Amino acid sequence: LRQLLTSTLRITVNDGRIFLGSFIGTDQPMNILLADTEEYRIDSLEAGQNDREPTPGRFIGQVLIPWKIIRKIEVQE
Repeated sequence: LRQLLTSTLRITVNDGRIFLGSFIGTDQPMNILLADTEEYRIDSLEAGQNDREPTPGRFIGQVLIPWKIIRKIEVQE
Protein backbone atom coordinates (compact mmCIF):
# COMPACT_ATOMS: atom_id res chain seq x y z
CA LEU A 1 0.00 0.00 0.00
CA ARG A 2 2.87 2.40 0.65
CA GLN A 3 3.76 2.30 -3.04
CA LEU A 4 0.28 3.61 -3.85
CA LEU A 5 0.47 6.66 -1.56
CA THR A 6 -0.37 9.83 -3.51
CA SER A 7 -1.52 7.74 -6.51
CA THR A 8 -4.82 8.69 -8.09
CA LEU A 9 -7.40 5.99 -7.37
CA ARG A 10 -10.76 5.41 -9.01
CA ILE A 11 -13.05 3.68 -6.52
CA THR A 12 -16.43 2.31 -7.55
CA VAL A 13 -18.93 1.72 -4.73
CA ASN A 14 -22.13 -0.30 -4.48
CA ASP A 15 -24.57 2.63 -4.65
CA GLY A 16 -23.66 3.85 -8.14
CA ARG A 17 -20.90 6.35 -7.38
CA ILE A 18 -17.28 6.64 -8.44
CA PHE A 19 -14.69 8.50 -6.39
CA LEU A 20 -11.57 9.80 -8.09
CA GLY A 21 -8.92 11.13 -5.73
CA SER A 22 -5.43 10.97 -4.31
CA PHE A 23 -4.82 7.99 -1.99
CA ILE A 24 -3.53 9.20 1.37
CA GLY A 25 -4.01 6.13 3.55
CA THR A 26 -6.27 3.70 5.35
CA ASP A 27 -7.52 3.30 8.88
CA GLN A 28 -7.41 0.17 11.05
CA PRO A 29 -10.41 -1.60 9.41
CA MET A 30 -8.95 -0.77 5.93
CA ASN A 31 -11.37 2.00 4.95
CA ILE A 32 -9.81 4.06 2.15
CA LEU A 33 -8.94 7.74 2.65
CA LEU A 34 -8.78 9.98 -0.44
CA ALA A 35 -7.90 13.68 -0.78
CA ASP A 36 -8.83 16.17 -3.54
CA THR A 37 -11.69 13.86 -4.49
CA GLU A 38 -14.31 14.21 -7.21
CA GLU A 39 -17.55 12.22 -6.98
CA TYR A 40 -19.35 10.93 -10.09
CA ARG A 41 -22.55 8.95 -10.59
CA ILE A 42 -22.28 5.89 -12.83
CA ASP A 43 -25.65 6.62 -14.47
CA SER A 44 -24.47 10.13 -15.41
CA LEU A 45 -21.30 8.72 -16.99
CA GLU A 46 -23.36 6.30 -19.08
CA ALA A 47 -25.61 9.16 -20.16
CA GLY A 48 -22.69 10.51 -22.20
CA GLN A 49 -22.91 7.45 -24.43
CA ASN A 50 -26.40 8.51 -25.53
CA ASP A 51 -25.17 11.77 -27.14
CA ARG A 52 -25.90 13.70 -23.96
CA GLU A 53 -23.32 15.39 -21.81
CA PRO A 54 -22.57 13.48 -18.61
CA THR A 55 -23.21 15.33 -15.38
CA PRO A 56 -19.91 16.78 -14.20
CA GLY A 57 -18.42 15.41 -11.01
CA ARG A 58 -18.65 17.35 -7.81
CA PHE A 59 -15.64 18.21 -5.69
CA ILE A 60 -15.93 16.72 -2.20
CA GLY A 61 -12.35 17.11 -0.97
CA GLN A 62 -11.30 14.54 1.62
CA VAL A 63 -13.41 11.40 1.99
CA LEU A 64 -13.25 8.14 3.93
CA ILE A 65 -14.78 5.28 1.94
CA PRO A 66 -15.90 2.25 3.99
CA TRP A 67 -14.32 -0.98 2.71
CA LYS A 68 -17.71 -2.74 2.93
CA ILE A 69 -19.21 -0.68 0.10
CA ILE A 70 -16.23 -0.80 -2.29
CA ARG A 71 -16.88 -2.75 -5.47
CA LYS A 72 -13.68 -1.97 -7.40
CA ILE A 73 -10.42 0.00 -6.99
CA GLU A 74 -8.35 1.07 -9.99
CA VAL A 75 -5.07 3.01 -10.13
CA GLN A 76 -5.24 5.87 -12.64
CA GLU A 77 -2.10 6.85 -14.54
